[in-house]
Amino acid sequence: MLSPALFLSIEKIKADIKSLESIAGLTTLLKDTKAPAARPKEASLPYKLEAFGMDHPGIVNEVTGVLHRHKINVESLETGVGNAPISGTPVFHMSIKMSVPANIPIVKLKDELSLIENKHNLNITLTPA
Repeated sequence: MLSPALFLSIEKIKADIKSLESIAGLTTLLKDTKAPAARPKEASLPYKLEAFGMDHPGIVNEVTGVLHRHKINVESLETGVGNAPISGTPVFHMSIKMSVPANIPIVKLKDELSLIENKHNLNITLTPA
């Protein structure tokens, strides 16, 4: 339960957000959420996803789209681009730590990621963490 002072502060932010958007030239989204302890906890399995390949737009979007459809909780996501040793070609790397709901067949998840792997000429590995 929120303290009355904190509740009033949140209500003030909600009331003032439109003028802040106008002044700062921003678009904002406020959404009420529940504390982690108040949400039901589903059984999940820790996994790590690694992706390597030529860098180009859309890789992160497509991979996270698959994870979103399966309601997989992304705990951390890191991306980077380095250069291949001999050619100097930009090489993309992505590392994701995630919690996969226990009811998701891992084979199905791997199949969907394989489609992205083939489309973007990537190497994607999914391993228990």
